[in-house]
Amino acid sequence: MASKIAKNTRGLILVTSILLVSVATLFSYAVFIHQTDPNKSPTDDYWILNISSSIGGYVQPNGTVYVPMNQTGISVTATPTGLNGFAYWTLDGERVANQSSTIIVPRQQANSSHTLEAFFVIGTPIVN
Repeated sequence: MASKIAKNTRGLILVTSILLVSVATLFSYAVFIHQTDPNKSPTDDYWILNISSSIGGYVQPNGTVYVPMNQTGISVTATPTGLNGFAYWTLDGERVANQSSTIIVPRQQANSSHTLEAFFVIGTPIVN
């Protein structure tokens, strides 16, 4: 009889353990799946800025940035490498009249997407 009770107890412990592991796994998955994903499509609370640079330097930040609508703008800095110099910015393909390597892109409309690119030249920077 004691052997049968011990066997039933082990079975109950095994089933309980499997059930707890399953619940913990499902809970972890549910929490993970609902976390903020930087690649997730933006909601009405964001606008998108795709930032890049030509050869001869780099920008900070770089890549796709989701900018909250309550933020008034975003500051981006272009840094030349080697013998290169900063030349100019383009925003959505239009040259921006700014001689500074740091630019503040003003707030845009919700769900809008914009492209900002820094251009560099070999040697002395271009003067507008």
